[in-house]
Amino acid sequence: MSAALLCTRSQTQMLHIPFKGNAPALTEVITNRVDFMFYPMVGVLEREAQKQVRILAVTTAQRNPDAPHVPTMAEAGFPGFEKYTVPIGFLTPAGTPPAVLDKLSNSIRATLHKPEIIQRIRQLGGMVIASSPTEYRNWLREDHARWEQLIRIANVKE
Repeated sequence: MSAALLCTRSQTQMLHIPFKGNAPALTEVITNRVDFMFYPMVGVLEREAQKQVRILAVTTAQRNPDAPHVPTMAEAGFPGFEKYTVPIGFLTPAGTPPAVLDKLSNSIRATLHKPEIIQRIRQLGGMVIASSPTEYRNWLREDHARWEQLIRIANVKE
């Protein structure tokens, strides 16, 4: 989907090669059988350090603090990608009692603020953003609308 966004923003056409997950696709990039892919920052910094890949840009609003040499997509000439970042979130079944949600949310945020957790997530290429359940729910709704619009504009099919 990120490549579809790049196509619409750059007004180009690209050949989409479907894979069953990021790992097989990354293998094809490393072996130079596929030109590029969008890959989560978590884990890719280690691949770059091993000179297996070159990170061209990040889709976040600011440069990754652990990869300051890598420009943002906006800096590379493609603004708006920061709205399409893919966070890792926590979900519960619908109808979970508010008291349970509050307790779980507070525990998760407390854990995410521990220095050793922040350090490990950063080592993997991630960034900690501990939002509230309401903030995340609102973000998910907005994200759904963004992707729905892109699917329509880019004429993405199954």
